[in-house]
Amino acid sequence: RWARVPSETGNLVWMGLISQAGVAIGLATVIAEVYPTRGAPIRTLFLATTQRSSQAAVSLAEELNVVDAFIGVARARHADSLSFTREVDEAALPASVPPLSLQPLVENAIQFALQSEAGARAVSLLVRVQHGRLYVRITNSRSQRSRPSSGLGIGLRNTRERLAHLFGRDQALTLTLTADRA
Repeated sequence: RWARVPSETGNLVWMGLISQAGVAIGLATVIAEVYPTRGAPIRTLFLATTQRSSQAAVSLAEELNVVDAFIGVARARHADSLSFTREVDEAALPASVPPLSLQPLVENAIQFALQSEAGARAVSLLVRVQHGRLYVRITNSRSQRSRPSSGLGIGLRNTRERLAHLFGRDQALTLTLTADRA
């Protein structure tokens, strides 16, 4: 029930939202067909946010498809100033992860890398299975000497909560600052 809205009106609003979502999905599909290089990644991201958000878990392989789509968009915007490397253990691909759990972390790493001073602005993603557990490491080239970001850590907090909901205490998400690379 919508707050302070009669149920008849709420039903009409809901039907309007559903038709608008259908138009948006159709538009994303047309854009992907007309502009395959840039449109396809945008379509993948849009469909991931609209169709997978209600799922409790997806395979790592599916989540990496969303990460790849985001990287495609980021490269289109920052091709000359961003480097992205990815190393994924094939044994990790069937692992269950919350949908849209890696993409926001990669996005944050890219934003921090782009805040780096001129030079190498790099992000790397390493995924492997270690002692029967999924291990994911995302790094960026931002210097510790750079001014702190004004971010509030909402993405990290949300990801921690989603991992805890799916895996209970059998999970961890840590943020580590390391010494500047020479």
